[in-house]
Amino acid sequence: MFKNVLQYVKQLEDEAESTQSFLYRIRGGRRRLVNSITKAELDTKLAKDQTKYVAGLKPKLQKAALKLAKKSLLDATVNAIKKRQEFDIPLYRKPLYEAVLDDNTYTIRSRGAGFNSIVSVDINLNKTAGRLDMWGRAIKQARKELSVKVPRKGSKRSEQDALNASRAWAGIYNKRGVGNKNQYIKTIRLRLSFAAKPAPFWEILDKGQLPMPSDRGGYPTPDNKPLNFVDRTRKDINAAISTAVADERAKYLSLLAEYDVFLKEAQASLQELDQLVAEISLDVRSNRELKKRFGPIAKFIDNNKLDKAVQLIRKELLTTGRIDLSIAGSGKRVRPSVRTIKELL
Repeated sequence: MFKNVLQYVKQLEDEAESTQSFLYRIRGGRRRLVNSITKAELDTKLAKDQTKYVAGLKPKLQKAALKLAKKSLLDATVNAIKKRQEFDIPLYRKPLYEAVLDDNTYTIRSRGAGFNSIVSVDINLNKTAGRLDMWGRAIKQARKELSVKVPRKGSKRSEQDALNASRAWAGIYNKRGVGNKNQYIKTIRLRLSFAAKPAPFWEILDKGQLPMPSDRGGYPTPDNKPLNFVDRTRKDINAAISTAVADERAKYLSLLAEYDVFLKEAQASLQELDQLVAEISLDVRSNRELKKRFGPIAKFIDNNKLDKAVQLIRKELLTTGRIDLSIAGSGKRVRPSVRTIKELL
């Protein structure tokens, strides 16, 4: 009889100890879960504020946009020059490429807030390469330096003299060579030296032959058709920026939705833990059932799913290293040949 009483007392002690140990585990898990939820909510506060998030993203987007603008316009300029033999000489190519690669050629504009904000690129080669009127004045100065007689506009012989001058220039242009002393190369060097900017001829390449202060009738040699490569490149760049922002927004919403799922699961687990604490008793069978209910919760806590979701958000959103900007087919454009191209006479 006394032995049975001792066994019963020992059983009660064991059950009480088991219950206390179980209760200790529950409370420890609850404490870790509460800390995890609190930290997650603090760490994702900035990410959930679209206005602040996009404001932090803009400098990276602007840097990527400038890089894309330079590459795209350089590719387009190379292809344009290849289509127009007049400008496919080092004297024309080098200063124009330098202007294209100048940061001051591009203006990055931004307006609006959050993902409704718009970042766009403007291209202003007039600012860095020069304006067409500068090229016209340089032509006039080169004519004066070479003692070329140009009839005054409106004179009786003006039209015929202009036609004769055009024919003479066509003959010089068509006799292309590589020597620095031939007439065409000498004339182009003079024009470039008199221009206030390095490449004010770019607009002829882009828009075709346009009226200039030096015009006295006749016909241009050669007669270039407009390519409009500058404006087309600007539109391609801005379309790529819009696509990148839309992709970033989709990634942003997807990651936050994933975080919300884990946060709700964590909050549900916290409620279940509180319920377990309230239901604990010395009944062995009840404790076994409670332990079964605690198993999945403990696994959730130990796997740190909520913490991992927050880390993913912080890695993919708050510390985005670069913006993926690209224009379809841009990598297929022809690069300048390293082979020296014969200069024009």
